[in-house]
Amino acid sequence: MLLDCTFRDGGYYTNWEFDDNLVRSYLRAVEQAGVDVVEIGYRALNNKSWSGYLFYTPDEYLNKVAINSTVKLAVMVDSGDIISEGLDKALSFFPASHEKISVVRVAAHKHEVEKSIPFLSELKKRGYQTCLNLMGFQQYTEIELKERLKTPLFDQSVDVLYFADSFGSMSIEDVRKSVSLLKRFWDKEVGFHAHNNQGAALSNALVAIEEGVEWIDSTVTGMGRGAGNLATEEILIQLSRQNAKYDPVPMMGIIHDYFEPLKRKESWGASIAYGIAALNGMHPTYIQKLYKKDYSSKQMIDCLRYLVARGASKFNQDLFKDAQNHIVLSSMSGSKRFPFVEKKKVLLVGASAYKDSYKEEFKLLVESGDYFVISLNDQGIEPKYIDLYVTINSRRFRESKDLYSSIREKVLLTPQANEDAEEGYFIEPMSYGIGLFSYKSDFIIPDNDVFWFGLAVALKMKPEQIVMFGIEKPYRDESFDDLLTNALGGVDCIALGKTTFGVKSVSIVGLLQGVI
Repeated sequence: MLLDCTFRDGGYYTNWEFDDNLVRSYLRAVEQAGVDVVEIGYRALNNKSWSGYLFYTPDEYLNKVAINSTVKLAVMVDSGDIISEGLDKALSFFPASHEKISVVRVAAHKHEVEKSIPFLSELKKRGYQTCLNLMGFQQYTEIELKERLKTPLFDQSVDVLYFADSFGSMSIEDVRKSVSLLKRFWDKEVGFHAHNNQGAALSNALVAIEEGVEWIDSTVTGMGRGAGNLATEEILIQLSRQNAKYDPVPMMGIIHDYFEPLKRKESWGASIAYGIAALNGMHPTYIQKLYKKDYSSKQMIDCLRYLVARGASKFNQDLFKDAQNHIVLSSMSGSKRFPFVEKKKVLLVGASAYKDSYKEEFKLLVESGDYFVISLNDQGIEPKYIDLYVTINSRRFRESKDLYSSIREKVLLTPQANEDAEEGYFIEPMSYGIGLFSYKSDFIIPDNDVFWFGLAVALKMKPEQIVMFGIEKPYRDESFDDLLTNALGGVDCIALGKTTFGVKSVSIVGLLQGVI
């Protein structure tokens, strides 16, 4: 059985928002390709933050997008939701008269397994096929597995027992041993979810099939957090060699039109960094977050070494901050200090493509003389319209070095950005790091992104108003709105046009016309 879980696992990149037409095209493609089961999304039991339809997968939505689909549909439930919301509420989302969903998978950590069994037992009575995904499978001992799997209620409640290569660290021999261990205590079907941290997802999946695993997970182009998963199109090619039911050709259209462009944007897939993390038992979320920081290769290596030395088998935000602070130099001899002076209005310019439609209006606004303009890295605007360039990243600095060399009196770097110890630039040598936002004595920012450093520089000028132009959140995170509010400390902040930050948005055209 080939189970494709693209939208469930890949939803972490899109907040589970996918175009309805894409969902329809995808369902047609996987059906024609012979995929046996589609895990269309999560069925979340609470509503703590905004997520798209495929985080909840209501039947009403499925009746709209899957009306002509005959492929078997599944959803995943987090056992933590079952425990926090209670059994009765959890079951209320799964009526016996289910129209579309026929398979339910529950993902459970070791300490959550027993509390998930009553839920699975009731689902079986209501006619659902049930799967239990043992998260952190490598943490189980043989005795623990035997105690769990040999209980009558467990056997009656679970149809398919899944194990995952959680850190993507399994070798072929590890897969063989894991399957053998499960088969010793479990007489029913076994499933395997392969991660691609070492580029071994396909080989591991084929070995699992060879050893008797009946269910295999995959996603289109391997879409999934970090290094991603076994690619559906790759396993289809291999399966088609023995079974004419499977055909990879129908996948080509949706991959070319949608998934390849998204992969270029979001950059999931195997890499040497994920491979090193897998080799050392490091949680892959560290690598995923490091890639978002746009560090130089040297900084990435330093950060990895720091994390490897401290284990990092579980993701810990405080440890991640410590690792980032580790690569930040706290001072630099011979650096020039920027002469901060008070400015009434500071305008921050970012990288959003939106600003490109209003370049001429931006120039007119700057020529009014009302604003001190800070460019967050080089945004391709003529230097005469920029009062100060700020950068925190050595790679970004090197990319614009020709420009910066000709206007050194306008360039403010952090020691971290000045990795090559360049002389003659403004360098902020105060204590600089990641933590609770502060700019009055030390420069401490909540996330290692140039926006936060630029904001700290702007606030250092004691402005009455900060204006954002072409600025989006560093990446999708609802907490950034609260971080911005706290950082501003009451200073008025507006955006010229579109922004993903929750601040007042005004028109640059209206502003030029004197409309407030």
